[in-house]
Amino acid sequence: MCGIAGCIVKNKLDNFKIETTLGLMKRRGPDSQSFEFFEFGNKFLYLFHSRLSIIDLSERSNQPFSSKSFHIIFNGEIYNYIELKNKYLTDVKLITNSDTEVLLHLFIKFGDKVESLLEGMWSFVIYNEAQDEVYISRDRFGEKPFYYLLNNNEFFFGSEIKFINSLHSQKLQINHDTIKRFLIYGYKSLFKQNQSFYKDIEVLHASTSFSIDTSLNTKFKKYWSPNFERNNFSLKDNIDIAKNLLKKSLKLRLRSDVPIAFNLSGGIDSTSLVALANELNIDDINTFSIIDDDERYDESKNINTTVKQFGTNHISINIKDYLNFESLKEIISYHDQPISTINYFAHSILHSHINKHGYKVSISGTAADELFAGYWDHHLFYLYDTKSNKDFNSSLTNWENYIMPNVENPFLKNPKLFSERGPDFRGHIYLNSSIYESFLNEKFTEEQKDINYITDSYLKNRMMNELFNEITPICLQNEDLNSMYYSIENRSPFLDSNLVNFAFSIPTNLYIKNGYSKYILREAMKGLINENVRTDRRKRGFNASINSLFKEKKAIDQEFLFSDSEIFEILNKDKIKNYLGENNLHENSDKKFIFNFINCKIFLDLL
Repeated sequence: MCGIAGCIVKNKLDNFKIETTLGLMKRRGPDSQSFEFFEFGNKFLYLFHSRLSIIDLSERSNQPFSSKSFHIIFNGEIYNYIELKNKYLTDVKLITNSDTEVLLHLFIKFGDKVESLLEGMWSFVIYNEAQDEVYISRDRFGEKPFYYLLNNNEFFFGSEIKFINSLHSQKLQINHDTIKRFLIYGYKSLFKQNQSFYKDIEVLHASTSFSIDTSLNTKFKKYWSPNFERNNFSLKDNIDIAKNLLKKSLKLRLRSDVPIAFNLSGGIDSTSLVALANELNIDDINTFSIIDDDERYDESKNINTTVKQFGTNHISINIKDYLNFESLKEIISYHDQPISTINYFAHSILHSHINKHGYKVSISGTAADELFAGYWDHHLFYLYDTKSNKDFNSSLTNWENYIMPNVENPFLKNPKLFSERGPDFRGHIYLNSSIYESFLNEKFTEEQKDINYITDSYLKNRMMNELFNEITPICLQNEDLNSMYYSIENRSPFLDSNLVNFAFSIPTNLYIKNGYSKYILREAMKGLINENVRTDRRKRGFNASINSLFKEKKAIDQEFLFSDSEIFEILNKDKIKNYLGENNLHENSDKKFIFNFINCKIFLDLL
């Protein structure tokens, strides 16, 4: 896990830019920072790297790393590098034990077909000096970031936007459309456009590679898409395969030459990973949890049950002791953008403690909901997809008894929502967006539509949109920045290509059963985790209440909220004042909006 940056520029960089950029990269890679530059046609190619040593801790694995006329900078981990080395590189004399060297030699051997071999997370840049061509690739799910800017016949890139800003000669301009989109529609709208919070800065799509030559001609390629073909396995086989694939994925992701910690919530996702680590006979399982005294988010009972069951070395962090505006400003400043939800504020605090206790790798349960159907609206999509099934009435009764009492979203209290409004209805996601739009000084409206990946299941299509366009990309972006701020590598075992392909092959009627979301995952964990935890239907996760940020009963700091700011070039101050005065943050959507507003205000004030 590392930081990468670089550029193709007309003139050599001065030493101040080089040293400033390497300094900015230290959090992503405190163990080594270095760069190399090459003549690239009539321009200059710079490759910067900062290293967080995880595999082969010796200096020989530092980057940029070269072999013959090939040079690589690489951020991420190739988890199956040992298997690939033994299969394909027996004729190559390697000088390190690193996945970086394996990746470079695989590229030398297989060229732009290399991604089909890899299981892992990555953003890498390889310069083929003999052909004067640069090849860039990002992993299948976008676990590792890659931002780039191409203008004025120059090219800049980096793991973080601040690296580009440091290398670029002109100050980056804010993209006000992205801020408006975020304020009105929330974080789920952000990755539907290939835009960042800065003009001209683009995000390389997941599962995408491209080459760039000395004339800065680019050639993009999408190298992977999941397999959506439905399987015909029995229920038992689906359960067994899911368990075995997740266990295999976790085993690969436990490869490390440094200590590993698990993020533990009270839910099935992270608990499953701890249980499987125990089944893999991992010694000294280390777990960290966020605790919120707000009863709606308090998962301490389930967490304590899991800690006791597996005897983990456990640290709990009470969120109320750490949520404050100064910490929020610090995180937003590092992210170079607003953070997406208060969850990721809590997540950053969790990783600060993982760092304090000396761990350099964390394991998270990201994307389990998107693979196995874990969100409230999934129940209603399931009811819509299975409305002709003979057991539909039983499914409806289970929903009424077990799910509906936990649902707060007014749209999702109606089990016939998608039959009455149509399966393309998304008003439940963008709740009150028309109200928030009315706060803008200038009109801004976008239609928020799903991409059609598959036509025979609206539930699966929703899950795919969440995985590729809405929820998972935002989770990964925030988790990467939070963990790297504290020089920690975050790993996500649910994001394994074989597991993802299998999860989307599960027949729709098996995702939810007996009123249980993530039925296949829950059944796979039967006998492994405590029954009360396994069968808990509540949906909480790594979450926190906005009331905790405001110290519960303390009123919102009006002076801070409405002090002079660039945000009021976008929003009408008086309209927001009136609305907050009338509503006092009763609805969840209002609480999300005010948190987004606070985020955007801090972000713009810090510039």
